[in-house]
Amino acid sequence: MLSEGDTAPDFELVGVPDRLEAHLEADDDRTPKPKLQRFRLSDSTAAGNAVLLSFYTFDFAPTCTEQSCRMRDAEFFQLTDGLDVYGISADGPYSHAAFAEQRDLNYPLLSDTDGSVAERYGVLHEEFDGIRRVAERALFVVDADRTVRYAWSDAEGWTDPDLEPAREVIRAL
Repeated sequence: MLSEGDTAPDFELVGVPDRLEAHLEADDDRTPKPKLQRFRLSDSTAAGNAVLLSFYTFDFAPTCTEQSCRMRDAEFFQLTDGLDVYGISADGPYSHAAFAEQRDLNYPLLSDTDGSVAERYGVLHEEFDGIRRVAERALFVVDADRTVRYAWSDAEGWTDPDLEPAREVIRAL
């Protein structure tokens, strides 16, 4: 796993933006679908923003739902200027769209469908619950220089992250 002081690897992932209802479009049969976007860590950091990365294993899994909803409810993360928040899992963008809509998530969810980003961050389960190449539950705070300032993970997959240490690091940036 990456440690504090390490350089965070850049990535580009497809995902669904925050405030999903504002990003729906209708296809030919008038079925709403999310407008997918590409997100790059370096776009956030080049803009001078710190980034909170919240890796989780699966959309709709009870412990991951709890983690995602706690992130949604943590007003500090949403109200802090110069901070971008991203949820990352191996689920595809359409699963993310349904999950974000059902849980009213207010931050982008990114699809690491091959597990390559989780692997570069050192938080990849080669197999979890019979499914290959999914992320461990993990949090990283990355500053505008792409330096990891906070790192936490739970290889077992059942512990909910304590958000307070991440909040303290972000306050100090």
